Amino acid sequence: LRQEAETLRSEYAAKIKGAETEAETLLNNARREADSLVSKAEEDTKALIIRRNKMAEEKIAAAERAAIAQIRAKAASAAAMAAESLIAQKHDAAADKALVDQAIAGLGSSIN
Repeated sequence: LRQEAETLRSEYAAKIKGAETEAETLLNNARREADSLVSKAEEDTKALIIRRNKMAEEKIAAAERAAIAQIRAKAASAAAMAAESLIAQKHDAAADKALVDQAIAGLGSSIN
């Protein structure tokens, strides 16, 4: 009976040792996998941050270009309105006659 108990004890000790070894192996594999996942997540996060920064910079640049174009259009419109107003204030029929006479005179001299 004692020998059977010793044999069973030895078998269970071997099984426990095997289970402990297997558990340690599983734990080490899980740690390596977790480290790999964390490393991949860090790389993905860095890449995402870089992409988002680039997108933000592109949006800012596009907004700046749009603002500059809008300002230029408003400036051109204001300049045209100012020129129209100045021309309307300072230009009358007498000025028109002088310009027409000058243009006609210029045509005559360019034909010769």
